[in-house]
Amino acid sequence: MEFNQINLATHDHVDRRIIYGVLGGVALLLAIFTVFNVINGFQTYSARSGYLSKIENLEQQAKTLVPLDQNGPEFDPKAAVTLQNRSRHANYLIALDIFPWIDVLAELEKAIPPQVVLDRFLPDADLKTIRITGHTPSVEPITRFQDALGKSELFQSVVLENMDFGTGPSAKKGATGNGAMHFEMICGLNLKALFPEKTYGGLWVTLAAAKTGNAR
Repeated sequence: MEFNQINLATHDHVDRRIIYGVLGGVALLLAIFTVFNVINGFQTYSARSGYLSKIENLEQQAKTLVPLDQNGPEFDPKAAVTLQNRSRHANYLIALDIFPWIDVLAELEKAIPPQVVLDRFLPDADLKTIRITGHTPSVEPITRFQDALGKSELFQSVVLENMDFGTGPSAKKGATGNGAMHFEMICGLNLKALFPEKTYGGLWVTLAAAKTGNAR
């Protein structure tokens, strides 16, 4: 068989084997691409059919589910709120009973400079803050005392509320050391540090959310 021809106009040789080879390659690529799309489409259809079948089975199972007690009492929102408040109040009483006052006093003792004498230590009813009154010869020990409390993990938001020289409210209440510098501080307690979650769980939240003497 003769594959070579001569173009009479240009006298160029034309090899048909090259043309047939190119056409065959294109046809083969098209065939491979078509087979790939068919296989991929079949797999997608199979997966979709499987998911639809699972969804249908779940819907049928959901329709067959029946509440265990259809004749039981209806949910009472007021009763649920009452029960929740009682549980919070119980947790509040537990927190009051196990409040780590020893740790608080030990940390307070570490922060007191030698020149500072405490006259009164009064926690608020909600146990979120304590009020400290005392006296000292000068301002510098009070500043060091306040800084030490602020650096402690157990205390936060330490505020010097009052300061006088023995003629103010502290002296009138019978505090010792008249003539010295009297002061009054309000110091917040870090309840989360006092009640570590590893030991007490989320018990500190009970006090943090509590009003004066009562849990919410």
